[in-house]
Amino acid sequence: MRSRSALVRYSAAVLIALAALLLRVELQPVIGNTARYTVFIIGVIASAFFGGFLPGLATMAILMAGGGYLGPQPRIVIPGSVTRLMAPTAFLITGLAACAVIETLRRARQSSALSEAQSRQAESRLLAVLEGTQESIFALDRDFRFTFANQRTVEIGRRPLNELIGSSLWDLFPDSRHENTWDELNRAMRDRVQVSFEARYPSYGIWFECDAFPARDGGLNVFVRDVTARKLAQLQAGQQELEAKREHERLEQIVENLPAGILISSASGIVEMINPAANEIFGRTLAPGEEMTRYASALIRDRDGAVLHPEEWPVSRALRGETVTNFEVHFDRAGAHAVLVCNAIPLRNEAGEVESVAAAFFDATALRRAESALRESELRLRRLFESPMIGVFSGEEHRIVEANDAFLELLGYTRADLPLDWRAITPPGFEDRDAIAIEQLRDRGYCDVFEKEYLAKNGRRVPLMLGVAALEHGSWSQWIAWALDLTERRRLEERVRQAAKLESVGLLAGGVAHDFNNLLTGVLGNATLAFDTIPEANPARPLIESVIRATERAADLTRQLLAYAGKGRFIVQAVDVSDLVREIAQLIRTSIPRSVQVHVDLAPDLPPVEADGTQIQQLVMNLVINGAEAIGDQNGSVRITTARQTVDQAWLGTLEMAGEIAPGEYVHIEVQDTGCGMDDETRKRIFDPFFTTKITGRGLGLAAALGIVRGHKGAIKVYSTPGKGSTFKILLPAAHASLAVKAPAGDAQPVRGSETILVVDDEEVVRRTAKSALQRYGYTVVTAENGREAIDIYRGMAGRISMILLDMTMPVMGGEEALRNLKTIDPNVRVLLSSGFNEVEAIRRFTGKGLAGFIQKPYTAAALAEKVRSVLSQSSSAAAN
Repeated sequence: MRSRSALVRYSAAVLIALAALLLRVELQPVIGNTARYTVFIIGVIASAFFGGFLPGLATMAILMAGGGYLGPQPRIVIPGSVTRLMAPTAFLITGLAACAVIETLRRARQSSALSEAQSRQAESRLLAVLEGTQESIFALDRDFRFTFANQRTVEIGRRPLNELIGSSLWDLFPDSRHENTWDELNRAMRDRVQVSFEARYPSYGIWFECDAFPARDGGLNVFVRDVTARKLAQLQAGQQELEAKREHERLEQIVENLPAGILISSASGIVEMINPAANEIFGRTLAPGEEMTRYASALIRDRDGAVLHPEEWPVSRALRGETVTNFEVHFDRAGAHAVLVCNAIPLRNEAGEVESVAAAFFDATALRRAESALRESELRLRRLFESPMIGVFSGEEHRIVEANDAFLELLGYTRADLPLDWRAITPPGFEDRDAIAIEQLRDRGYCDVFEKEYLAKNGRRVPLMLGVAALEHGSWSQWIAWALDLTERRRLEERVRQAAKLESVGLLAGGVAHDFNNLLTGVLGNATLAFDTIPEANPARPLIESVIRATERAADLTRQLLAYAGKGRFIVQAVDVSDLVREIAQLIRTSIPRSVQVHVDLAPDLPPVEADGTQIQQLVMNLVINGAEAIGDQNGSVRITTARQTVDQAWLGTLEMAGEIAPGEYVHIEVQDTGCGMDDETRKRIFDPFFTTKITGRGLGLAAALGIVRGHKGAIKVYSTPGKGSTFKILLPAAHASLAVKAPAGDAQPVRGSETILVVDDEEVVRRTAKSALQRYGYTVVTAENGREAIDIYRGMAGRISMILLDMTMPVMGGEEALRNLKTIDPNVRVLLSSGFNEVEAIRRFTGKGLAGFIQKPYTAAALAEKVRSVLSQSSSAAAN
């Protein structure tokens, strides 16, 4: 390229020289010698200007060599030789000077053009760099207005460049007024110093670094770098570091507060970390930096009791590279046995070498004790499950899957019958209660104890008390239950209800009989007095006799009521039951239809019983008559049997009408008929007062029979099947007393007296009757209507009253309290007790109170006079002795 350029320059010089020669030839005639010099100079200058110094010299040489310029010179007065020499010299010097000047000028021009081009090129390059950089670069004048801004600044400012130039920095970036940007740029502008700072523009969501330099024009050149990514990375790294620190602190807190012991040991057995739980578990204090051998003083055993050498400890084994899990060790801690479950793992470095061990210790002492207690509890539960005392069964929803022998025996099933659907063995009527139990199982996991019935395999209804618990809360898919047989309790409850019913009705019957006896006392007493006082020819005598018989039948009725109430008049003595039945056998046969045969099977040598013979005979009579009525117009038979019987508690449990009786020796009376029999519903009601299945009848026969049995502390059991007759078995406790000897009957002797008798009764009719009866037989009678009045009268007539006829039940003051007060006045006072209740009840209540005798209402005038005379005679005999 350079050789080509030189050739061009030299070619231009030759051409210029040739052009100058031609121009000289053309101008010579016009301008003479001056033209020759001018053309020379112009040619040299032109050649030097376009070609440079050397081409200018070449042109000058060509022109001088052409001869045209070596001719005559301007007129200068110089010697000839000098003149000839000066002409070429002048051309040469002039040409050289022109070439030098032109070359100098040309070079200066070229240098200026080159500098300008280079400057433009550098500016272009700088602008390209400024436009291509990711930094925001801009210039500000003294008023902080933009005079230059690169493309990144335009992007950040979100304005076109023409709007940006001339805009205020504070208008374009309002956030800068509230950051340190304001202070730092003002300081750079004011103090003309370089500043560097960081700031964040929330509205743009960026972090930036800013460098500001004072500019020559008085403004600032500002370089802004977006460091958001770096800042976020720093913040994230700081956050991660903070999180890591917090996580480390949390882990430290967890480890420090774990109930399990945590220990890290180096490969040399030095403790690097240990939490408080580990020291507490071992019962020793070990700190980081100490050796594990400090624990060697602990005598550690395995689960079989063998002593463990320290080399066999879990930590020691892990140091050898072994992973140990759930290793159980035993040792003594504070004098008590302790159990640990240990886990240890080796911690390896990058080379795979064990450099430390991490171990965890769990104190399983309480757990092992709980497991032992659980095993014992399970054993007890198994024993309970297998126990015959209570039924235990379990299942899934409606199915009974497992049951103990007690439950199976209770219902008559075997294990081969399992599983059972409990709904299939539940009789109707328990659906609502079962639904409640299921709902409670779902809601709270157990249900209230409740009663229901299951059907045994033989169809018998078995009453049960049940308790059920769910094995999973909120579901009854798995459950366990216990069952208690309520058969005996139901039987006892029935007895209690029956006894309460009988007691309440008995109280009512006793009260009615007592009051009725008071009325009958007046009727019977006055009737007998009237009968004794009128002549036999008097037409009223038969009428009075009818009254007496009706009154006696009424008295029989009240005696039946009292017998039912257990308050009949009992004359208790040791009697032979077979003899009593034998005495009334003929009477029984005449009292029932001839179509009914009576068979008597009486056992000899029976032990005596303490009883009222008359009441026992009445009891047998009632049962026989009841059996004959059950046979009706058909042919049949009634069998009466007596025998000795030993009764145990199990047999007593089958009785429905048992009183407070105990196992032991008994005499039984059995009355069996071939009548129509009874169903269960009828059998349960036959002893209710006024209950009867006959069209006629009062319904007191069996009720009175029950009263007699209860009064003798006995029991009664009934067997009956519809269409096959009934059997009544009476149990009376055997006695150890000797049989009573009967006194021979004699004629009644008339009795009279002259003593003063105090009659105390709250019923006026009784007082009048007793007074009339006693006065008829010669006695003086004083009356009182209650105990308090009687005391006042007795105190006022001290020594004149020979005997007191005292009623047992009275208002204001009853007979018992009156007797006690009378005894304080006169310890020898003679008191004949009168009551509608039986003698046994009276004697029981007045035992040890000095009672002289007892007479039961209603009584005749003669009976009262005879009883009074008997008491007075006994008292006189005792006084004489």
